Amino acid sequence: MITKLNISQIIDDRDRKILTLVQRDAKLPQAEIARRVGLSAAAVNERLRKLENAGVIPRYVAVVDPRSVGMSITAFVEVFIEHPRHEAVFIDHLLELDEVLEVHHVTGEFSLLLKVRVRDMDGLQQVAHAVEPFLGAREFLSRLRAMGQVVVISDTFHEFSEPLLQKLGGHSLFANHFELDADGALKGFKLRIRGQKERIVSGFKSAGFLVAAVGDSLNDLSLLKSCDYPVLFRPVDALLREFPGAPVAVNLDEALAHLEAAARRESEKNGG
Repeated sequence: MITKLNISQIIDDRDRKILTLVQRDAKLPQAEIARRVGLSAAAVNERLRKLENAGVIPRYVAVVDPRSVGMSITAFVEVFIEHPRHEAVFIDHLLELDEVLEVHHVTGEFSLLLKVRVRDMDGLQQVAHAVEPFLGAREFLSRLRAMGQVVVISDTFHEFSEPLLQKLGGHSLFANHFELDADGALKGFKLRIRGQKERIVSGFKSAGFLVAAVGDSLNDLSLLKSCDYPVLFRPVDALLREFPGAPVAVNLDEALAHLEAAARRESEKNGG
């Protein structure tokens, strides 16, 4: 099978074999490549040169064992971007961070998937500190705080979320936790939130609080079912089917309007 790159360059089966070999070991001698693919060394050299000129091989790199240079933690971080207009600037900012190795667009609830490599948990938190909340988030939470207590219940880890929450005003956070050894190395984690959202809401309600909740995915199903006023924020289709009559918001202003309306109704009900 032949794949055309442009008018003057094609890839055939021998090119593919050569590419497979140099991907496994870029320092493999051309004479050995020639032996394995059944060509002369001169022919291999010519094919490699054409592949390089065509951009099929843009560069050769060294693969370094991360642990040998002290980069012992690799993390995959999901990021939600409120509006596409913010994406380019955010990605440019990420690419300035040495710790961010890859940035991928993904489908589903999140906008981007980041591959991050750091020395330790402090390094991971430094990356989290470099992430800025999207425009309007701090004001949104501040206006909610004027109506009542604000608690963030997240399926992510406290070490990721806490730096961001501090930038948003330091609201209470319920999240999972990493477990570290005496040297600060990651040894495990505690899933404190999985299956517990309903119990957290029930605790607030048993203390006499009315609870409004905002969720976007099936992870929030128990939270939304157990609260008094559910609001769906850019929900996945499966969540919409679970709450056919619930208010839906596509941005923070709409979510705030729904929550303020619920607060007014409750106030009017109580004669306020």
